Amino acid sequence: MGNQWRRLGFQVGGPLLALVAAGGIELLSRGVFQIPNPPAILIMLVVLSGIMGGFGSGMVTAAIAWLFFAYFFSVPGLPLHYTADNFRRVVVWAVTMPATVVMVGLLKRRAEHTLEITKENAVLAGQVQAERRYRGLFNSVPIGLFRTSPDGTILDANPALVDMLGFPSREALLAVNIADVHVDPQQRNGDLGPGQRPHRAR
Repeated sequence: MGNQWRRLGFQVGGPLLALVAAGGIELLSRGVFQIPNPPAILIMLVVLSGIMGGFGSGMVTAAIAWLFFAYFFSVPGLPLHYTADNFRRVVVWAVTMPATVVMVGLLKRRAEHTLEITKENAVLAGQVQAERRYRGLFNSVPIGLFRTSPDGTILDANPALVDMLGFPSREALLAVNIADVHVDPQQRNGDLGPGQRPHRAR
């Protein structure tokens, strides 16, 4: 529930900030204080809204910014009337604003994809490291260890078990079924000696 409210706040926050900024710039422009570059402020809000609130929020903020530009570049006292230069500016901003949102969305998607791949690689690296530690311990202990499938196929065995059972190699041991290694439990215990019974690895 908290994440939904946070997401909604980001989606609504950008357009609201754009409205507040446009109103503030207009009020200040009527006084003695002039904002040097009003479009720069609104462009930053468009980018921020696209990053935090997503594509829809960015587009709404871009529309608010463009409407402000359309009014801001009007001939003083004649809203939506322009000189030739200012009309070109309004047209440029009409293209620039949505293009900025699209570009921000693409960059955000690529960054999220890169982050996801990085997390997956970190997980895989952790798994590889854990497997190496397990393999090192499995191969180094002096006790015979093995893993089998439900039907008795030997899936893994450590060097101690290979030597204990007298097989020429690990591959040779993996080629047989565990039931065929020692048919007689007494013979098995006798061959291995006291305290030398192989252990099943879990």
